[in-house]
Amino acid sequence: MLIPPPESKAKSKEDIQTSSFCFGTPCRERIYRWARRFVSNHDDAEDIRQEVCLRCLLRQATFRGEAQFATWLHRVMVSVCQDFLRKKRRRQEATETEMGEEAFRIAQAVQAQIQAASEETAAIVDRAQAALAQLMERQRQPLEWKYVEHCSHAEIARRLGVTERSARVILHHARAAFKKAYEALYEDSM
Repeated sequence: MLIPPPESKAKSKEDIQTSSFCFGTPCRERIYRWARRFVSNHDDAEDIRQEVCLRCLLRQATFRGEAQFATWLHRVMVSVCQDFLRKKRRRQEATETEMGEEAFRIAQAVQAQIQAASEETAAIVDRAQAALAQLMERQRQPLEWKYVEHCSHAEIARRLGVTERSARVILHHARAAFKKAYEALYEDSM
């Protein structure tokens, strides 16, 4: 997509069309952050981001250069978000009518529980990755071999160049260090 980054100031329509810049990561991240202000769900924000990128590509010719590119991009993004929320509201009303109010409330409660569980799982994974990053290489590597690659104690010992008993001891200490780091991160998040 031939669109300048948000910080550039295009002076004319030709500047946009002849620009060698692409719709890069900083711009996509900006669109994602804007979308998250409209919707609370990560997947919905990603859908909006993709739709904004598609509309920008399809409507690139409508950019006249009278304003900054970021202003035009924001207007496109707002339109996409309004369309998305309007469609979501219509789907929700249609679903509510079809299912009946009680069934709809039950479905919403279940959906909220699933969303909360997935957010909690994501937080656990983030804390586990952060705890692993705090470990020394000699502790982190055997844990990854054991729990990611599913290596046996004998294989871990061979890779470390130690006896199997020593590998078990190293794993024991690595687990203890991981547990301590994870619990510290958990307490900090509370």
